[in-house]
Amino acid sequence: MDRDEFATLLDAAARWARDYARGFVLESLPDAMTFRLLFNQSNDDIEPLRGCELVFPEDDGRQRSCRGPTAIDELWRDGRVPEWIDLCVSAVERRSTVIEALCCGRFTDDDRLLYHRAEGRPPFHVTSPVLPPGYNGERFTLRWMDRRRRWRLGRILRR
Repeated sequence: MDRDEFATLLDAAARWARDYARGFVLESLPDAMTFRLLFNQSNDDIEPLRGCELVFPEDDGRQRSCRGPTAIDELWRDGRVPEWIDLCVSAVERRSTVIEALCCGRFTDDDRLLYHRAEGRPPFHVTSPVLPPGYNGERFTLRWMDRRRRWRLGRILRR
């Protein structure tokens, strides 16, 4: 996959994730987007690497917030891209919708190894925002997880 094709697919998948999330959340989601890249989210020790696959150990646990052009720089590496990238809306910051990208640790230059081909945007897969517990089909705020984290932290600190 060449860089321009990858950039086009990333843009289309991110717009799809934003537009899809608009049906779930209470917040107004701006058209402008920021990416939160979460690298090496796969378990790559299970199967040996194939000849065209590379992993980047320096990506372990790495995260990066960036705009589209930088996201492309981070994810398209000398003709190789992660074999899968799952996208969902995770927040709104300032005037930007935050698209979280969970990225496979295996990078390939063989398009046949890319996941989500049937969805038409390999390697991208769009999911809903993380749903709150007991989700009943009603719109919710993206901040529900922040509230839950603060509640848990408060309980821990009171111990």
